[in-house]
Amino acid sequence: MNSTRNRRPMASVPVLRSRQLPSHIQTGGQRGGRCLIGALSAVLACASIASADTTVRLMSDGEETQIRFTKQFIRVDGAGDDGTFLFDANAKVMRVFQPSEQKYMEVTQADVEMMGKKLAGMQGQMADAMEQAKAALANLPPEQRAMAMQKLEAMSPPQAAQAAVTTTRFEKAGGSETILGVKCEKYRVFDGDKAAGEAWMATTKELGISRDDLSAFHELSTFLATMPNMAGWSTGPFAALDPTNENFVGFPMRFEGDHDMEVLAIEHEKVDSSVFSVPEGWKRMSPMDGIR
Repeated sequence: MNSTRNRRPMASVPVLRSRQLPSHIQTGGQRGGRCLIGALSAVLACASIASADTTVRLMSDGEETQIRFTKQFIRVDGAGDDGTFLFDANAKVMRVFQPSEQKYMEVTQADVEMMGKKLAGMQGQMADAMEQAKAALANLPPEQRAMAMQKLEAMSPPQAAQAAVTTTRFEKAGGSETILGVKCEKYRVFDGDKAAGEAWMATTKELGISRDDLSAFHELSTFLATMPNMAGWSTGPFAALDPTNENFVGFPMRFEGDHDMEVLAIEHEKVDSSVFSVPEGWKRMSPMDGIR
């Protein structure tokens, strides 16, 4: 049947939490981080929309997100000052905009690799220092040692949490619905063994495209999965939206669960090439600036 009922604002599936991105990629504080996270979630969810230049509008966390892309470039404009990013699939470069300051952060593959090495080294040094401190407290009376250990651990920065490695999978739930003129099959969605919600998925055939048209999104998913603390993406929710992944079943036109999403509109018109460029005169920042 056709979807004609009023629906509440929805967010893309699955939704990233801001703590999953390295802090140096979260621009503009926590608010900006959330905007960027929502934008990333939305763009990877839209990996199956069209073969030509395309503009997609959807609701994400009650805020509208616009995604424009070609086979090489992706641009996402989310809510807030820090909700815009560009990705160049050929160069494998991500650029995060800060319009209010006329700045942008450029993240290359080399940056990602260096960040991983730097953070691993810092964590190793901290672990060594903690072991030395514990050894120095060994001769204290038990009660004093416990109190000293408590203070020591409170002073230590938390170790970067490792992303849980789970696989998102889809099981047919029966039934179908037409959304924006596209036939969608209903699926139950699982994050590992845990039920995550229900999705109405459109196949690439129903959308009138081939999987080869989605190469930019495959490159983006692969690029993000190499970031520090993002190992879980190799088998996690975003990998399931990669058309080369064995768990790929299509594009979620709607999702209902802990987080909800619905696509509002899809347009196929030529996107001006300037949309995928950094404005002239903007200052470039490096994600390595905070951890040198």
